[in-house]
Amino acid sequence: MGRLSAQLPAGAAASAVAGAFETAAAAVAAELAPLRGAAIHVNGASGFLAANLLALLDRASALGGLELDLHASARRPPEQVALFRFLGVRPHVRWELAGAECTSLPERPGCIAVHTASYGAPRDYLREPVATFQANTLGLMRTFEEAARVGAAHVVYLSSAEVYGQPPDGAIPTREDFAGAPVLEDPRSIYAESKRMAEVLGLALSRQTEIPFTAVRPWNLYGPGQRLDDARAPLAFLCMAMQEQSIALTSDGTPTRSPCFVWDGLLQLAACLGPAGAAGGPVNIGNPQAETSIRALAELCAAQAGLPAGSVSCARDRADQGLARCVPDISRVRARARTAPAALTALEDGVALLHEWVCWARADARERPQQ
Repeated sequence: MGRLSAQLPAGAAASAVAGAFETAAAAVAAELAPLRGAAIHVNGASGFLAANLLALLDRASALGGLELDLHASARRPPEQVALFRFLGVRPHVRWELAGAECTSLPERPGCIAVHTASYGAPRDYLREPVATFQANTLGLMRTFEEAARVGAAHVVYLSSAEVYGQPPDGAIPTREDFAGAPVLEDPRSIYAESKRMAEVLGLALSRQTEIPFTAVRPWNLYGPGQRLDDARAPLAFLCMAMQEQSIALTSDGTPTRSPCFVWDGLLQLAACLGPAGAAGGPVNIGNPQAETSIRALAELCAAQAGLPAGSVSCARDRADQGLARCVPDISRVRARARTAPAALTALEDGVALLHEWVCWARADARERPQQ
């Protein structure tokens, strides 16, 4: 188990990224002031959301004098987390090389366990459906076993907005009490159904162990740290624009999404870490202000990549429409937050920051062997 020393963001991160990161970390520090001195463990720590969470927690701890005791586990060491190199940080974290099914929590009564471990990109969970289900279920069982052993104060589980399936127009924006469901005949539903199962399992384990449990449902989070082959918009559109000099949609472009810049979403997650609000049920995190059509999102990415108008083409046969609309209601997390709501990152600004990540990650991939 290694420990890394903290550094300020520098180096590869462009000034706009560094400034946005500092602003986000300062907001997280204000939100987490009541957790001063807390121990927080994050599993699946090399993943997109978990790595960003650790980077923000570490910087927030330094900015706010919070003295957080950060722990993490993942199958990859921190040196292989490209996000940390991009931001120029080395988070002060005790890091265990272990999967979610065999991770250990710190010997700190009152610690907070954050379970993030799961494949999240469609190509990954379609390739590894059983591993996806096990990470979300067996991994959560292991988290609760360890939480009971050390006397943890709270287990926080990163679920997904995909648990809702396609809400009808009357349920959009979608509240947490909407009882939707994925399509069982769709192989992609292995991800959403494993998240639904884990939420039910978490509630049962919470009653059994008397440890508070919160399921957090992210909606369309994007940003630095995503793998270049993630295949989710808007990252996929930027990569296609830069590689192919055009963007070919597999839908007619009319479905909508509500992209949320990752640090905005994780600030909302920070409001859910303390155990006091765990009785409030599952919590959406996302950006209800950013609903945009797939075509408009692709055109924004094409423009960011320097392509001329007309570089986006749509499928005439509506081949792969996917969900028609995705818009979260985030009233519940807003009610939990102790600080005033921060302004959400405008989509244009978020895509520009994502573009900086894609440019850096492409160059980094050329310079380093595959990890």
